[in-house]
Amino acid sequence: MGVKTFTFCDICNPHCQITTDRRDAPRDESLGRRSSDDCNWFEGFPEDSAEEGWIVTSKGKHVCPRCYLHHKEAVFSI
Repeated sequence: MGVKTFTFCDICNPHCQITTDRRDAPRDESLGRRSSDDCNWFEGFPEDSAEEGWIVTSKGKHVCPRCYLHHKEAVFSI
């Protein structure tokens, strides 16, 4: 069994929630496994999440692509 690493969005998922369920439809991997409940996370290292549109602020906070799109002004203050 390997060790898994997760990157959580510090805007929409500050409590680091991971909830999984079975899905019939494919998911958007860039938003994480649970984009439907607004708690985005990325399975992988922060360096890998950048390739999917995630950003890291100057204060070390991780922001998913959806939050960055909707909160660009606020992102640079965190």
